[in-house]
Amino acid sequence: MQAFFERMRDGLAAHPRFAALGFGLLAATGFQPLQLWPLAMAGLAGLIWIGRSAGNWREALLRGWLFGLAHFTLTNNWIATAFTYQAEMPAILGWAAVPLLSVYLAVYPALAVLAAHLLARGKPIPVWSLAFAGSWIVAEWLRSWVFTGYVWGPLSLMWVGPFARPGLALALPWFGTYALSGMVALASGLALWLLREKRYLVFGGAALLLALGMYLPHVWCSGPNRRCPTICAPAIPNAITTR
Repeated sequence: MQAFFERMRDGLAAHPRFAALGFGLLAATGFQPLQLWPLAMAGLAGLIWIGRSAGNWREALLRGWLFGLAHFTLTNNWIATAFTYQAEMPAILGWAAVPLLSVYLAVYPALAVLAAHLLARGKPIPVWSLAFAGSWIVAEWLRSWVFTGYVWGPLSLMWVGPFARPGLALALPWFGTYALSGMVALASGLALWLLREKRYLVFGGAALLLALGMYLPHVWCSGPNRRCPTICAPAIPNAITTR
């Protein structure tokens, strides 16, 4: 098993640009309805790994952009689905619109990787991860208002638990969405560092605590006066709204 993972690691390291695309797809699985946040954090850890190993700023920028291109293409696939309910426009336009939109949105992960590269080049993984987390916060904030903004898909959304539980989104009233996104990025980088340093016991304990925070019910979220973040959407079928 160890030999398999070593071969996979060597293959990804030999083709970092293709790896960036794959990690971007992985990171997109952390949102509803999949909510595969461990895989999504693995994708972010992969981005930190290949971003940190970039030899120059152009390569760092490109790897970040490729990650963002794949990430936002999958994250925003709901736009393409919505086009199937628009009688006035061909559905194929939706499948063209999503990648085209992602070409622009990918600029922001690229800027985050570039900034981390410039700030922490050659530094240990925890330091690089901290620089990346801070850069991601700024990039996500910029994405929310530049050219009128497009806020969908913040990393913080990965830590919203199942619909019956708030998960680690309980921290939102104190930190806000941007800071929580930075925490997701930082936690992913620290997980990568623990595995690289073979601190498996610490990694396992941290993963267990994270899982407990995501899935265990919180006592202060019960009762008539509860105040917990949740995801809400009107349960109106598209067939009705488009009539």
